[in-house]
Amino acid sequence: MNPEISHFFDIPEDFPFGLAVSRLRRGIFYLIQISTCSGSELDHMKQMHSVLQGIQTPPQQARERNDLYNYLKNNPFLATLLQIGEPHSSPYVDDTNNRTICLLMHVFDCRGAADYPAYLAFRKTVIESSLELHTLPALLDLTSLEIQVRMRRADNRHPELKRLHPFLTPLVTRNQRECRGRMDNQHRELIDNNETTTSMYALQLTDENAETSNEIIGCDSKILLTTEQQRRQFQRRLNGAQRAYYAHESAVIAGIHTALPEEFRVFLQQAAPFLLTGEMSKIPPETSYSLLILFLALFGISEPENLTLINKRSQITIGMDSLGACLVYELRLDARFLTAKLELPANLIKTASPQTRDPRIHHTAEERLSLTVPYPATYLLNALIRVTPPKRRHLNRLSELGSFDYRAWLNDCLRRSGLHIKGLTKKALERSFQQFAREQVPETYFRFLSGQPCVQSHYVSVAISTLSETITAAWRRFCVQVGIHWKNANVFESGERVVIHPYHTEVGSKRALRPEIYNAIFHRLVNDFGVRTDDCLNQIAFYLYLRVASTVGLRPTKIPFPTVDNMHWELGIFTVADKRVRSKNELRLIILPLNLVELISLWRRCAQDFSISKNVAEPSHLLMSWDESWVHFDRALANKKLAELTNDNIVNHSLRHTAAQRYIQGVPEFKQPLLDMLLNHSRAGVSVFHRYAQASPRELIRLQQSLLERVDDEFASFDAAIHKRLTQLVGAKNAVS
Repeated sequence: MNPEISHFFDIPEDFPFGLAVSRLRRGIFYLIQISTCSGSELDHMKQMHSVLQGIQTPPQQARERNDLYNYLKNNPFLATLLQIGEPHSSPYVDDTNNRTICLLMHVFDCRGAADYPAYLAFRKTVIESSLELHTLPALLDLTSLEIQVRMRRADNRHPELKRLHPFLTPLVTRNQRECRGRMDNQHRELIDNNETTTSMYALQLTDENAETSNEIIGCDSKILLTTEQQRRQFQRRLNGAQRAYYAHESAVIAGIHTALPEEFRVFLQQAAPFLLTGEMSKIPPETSYSLLILFLALFGISEPENLTLINKRSQITIGMDSLGACLVYELRLDARFLTAKLELPANLIKTASPQTRDPRIHHTAEERLSLTVPYPATYLLNALIRVTPPKRRHLNRLSELGSFDYRAWLNDCLRRSGLHIKGLTKKALERSFQQFAREQVPETYFRFLSGQPCVQSHYVSVAISTLSETITAAWRRFCVQVGIHWKNANVFESGERVVIHPYHTEVGSKRALRPEIYNAIFHRLVNDFGVRTDDCLNQIAFYLYLRVASTVGLRPTKIPFPTVDNMHWELGIFTVADKRVRSKNELRLIILPLNLVELISLWRRCAQDFSISKNVAEPSHLLMSWDESWVHFDRALANKKLAELTNDNIVNHSLRHTAAQRYIQGVPEFKQPLLDMLLNHSRAGVSVFHRYAQASPRELIRLQQSLLERVDDEFASFDAAIHKRLTQLVGAKNAVS
């Protein structure tokens, strides 16, 4: 008996293996064709099939259930397989035994070999009743889920199928259920949206620590196709979708996927010339409605037609949390204008709240945020509201303000302007502003508007006023490029005014540390070095660990720093495998400020001298802590040291959140690709080195270092104290020598 085959099919050691060889050979042949397992697992099954091919046994009759009493519960798959007759010599003959074995392998692929209820249901439904629903080619072509769907449709004609079809879904263990409970953040990015056929999208799944569990490129069909047609269509479009996703992430300046500001001006010259001249009162209501939808979509609102209108002066009160995204307005009866705000959900990421006892350690994360609607959308909304009956002004969707076809209007204007000849579409116009501001406004800011989180939504925390000011400033620059005048904008329409928010209340990450906290931690480390050399080295090593983690966003892993061989001291960079991607370690480039490189180099000199005095090997990795031997700054050690310093439950994962927030707030001119480079975030394989392919890596490294040094200016006094102490340790050793 082959031990690998026995383990794979859960066959006991005392079982006469020859009784099941022909059925196992046929079963694994079908399993190779229907299973969605990895390539390595598929090769493993092919090897087992080759072994079974070399074993010749005489034909075996189907066994009765009573003869298999000892195997029914402990080895249910084997017992069920033996109750099927000898398979035909050809695996493609469409007979009862081949069909039954093939369907049984679908159940095995979903439930494994030890699910007794699944195989009991299979025996009662298929073997005892001799029910045949599908041909062999169909069983080989369909997935287990598709077979389950077909069985559900046939429930009325064959009620006994209700016993079997629940077992054609993958078995979920307790650990898998807990894992799925954590992997519940979905980051969906629309790649291409065809109005009549399909929409292509990219889906990324992450847990509360922003670790990626899966990345999927999918296709949603908008026309009724058979399952086989959908499969063929998706296979034809897959390569195109990947290329489109790559082009979308590359964000080329001039491309047909987004309109340039000058092209948007050409569109407005045809669609609403009075908007460019400032004669707003001459815009008809139907055009005002379509322009309002367009400008809200430009601003980043997903499906603006579905925004719920709320009249602030209405006596009908309702909780906005249950409504999702809302457009709240207030008519100024003493003047001919209104104020309008977007009320949006802010808690886009499902993460656990920090377990710290002191609530002042982290920023308070708001559940919703309020942003002033930008000009000219406020003027357009004002014109529409004042011609709308009062009964339709409250708790209705924005689309109910008029019976106008926004999509038809926009496509007609595109044709009349001639932009459709260039390949520009509705989606290209709606993406114009976000493409214009792509490198000026953090991606996660726009995601608050669309309600679709990205991976960086885990890390970035921002004050509502800062978010509003950043987006409004970029919006004004865009309007200037397009040619929209601001002379009619009043103080209520021109942007977010001074709003009183609770102190330290922000939206986004729940784990970013307040600046006072990490400043206090550094202050204590710098002013309490310890007398013994090992204590002093550990204190400085932990300081450097915190500085690196809160500056470049180290991930909290068992081995956060690489070996010395992976460090380039001249450039100030190192590579570390700190992220698991599909069961493999992904190398990441870390760029350090040069002052930290110098401090780490000095620490290593002191650590080498200390190792010689202890007659032990020097630290194998860049930074380590001494505890009778050199150990890594893993999660347990880092969290323990943080608890000793703060007397609270601060976790070291907060340092990565802090790094993202400090970078956004500290760099003088924000660039989204450089933030992606800092956090090692990329989609579709597009990194900062792809977007700046003509720049040398050395130039990009120097650019990032110059920005990080500005972010780190606030810690210059702490770094100077550490440098002084390390110099004293090195000098003391030289004096002794």
